[in-house]
Amino acid sequence: MVPWAAFPKEESGTSRFVVISAPKGEAGENAIRAMEDLHAHFDENRNQLRVAYEESERARIAQEEWDKAHPKRPVNTVVTYFSIPTGQPTAVKKAPVVGEVGK
Repeated sequence: MVPWAAFPKEESGTSRFVVISAPKGEAGENAIRAMEDLHAHFDENRNQLRVAYEESERARIAQEEWDKAHPKRPVNTVVTYFSIPTGQPTAVKKAPVVGEVGK
């Protein structure tokens, strides 16, 4: 389960944040406005977001347990090598036949 501390709020019941540094001018104002909007959305939908997060965590944990119980098996892979034309004739070595090794 999710500890309530993961969803901090003040005594007033609203989320808060602290700006340590922000760009000056309109970019900084837009960044702060975006954070305020995000926190307002979170405060309005706190319970639904908490429930959705807890469901997501349960699903993630169940998936991890399933993956642990059913590990992936390596797949046979066929690797094909192609010669690179260099303009030079290539010597073809004949593979030894059983009984001819060392001749």
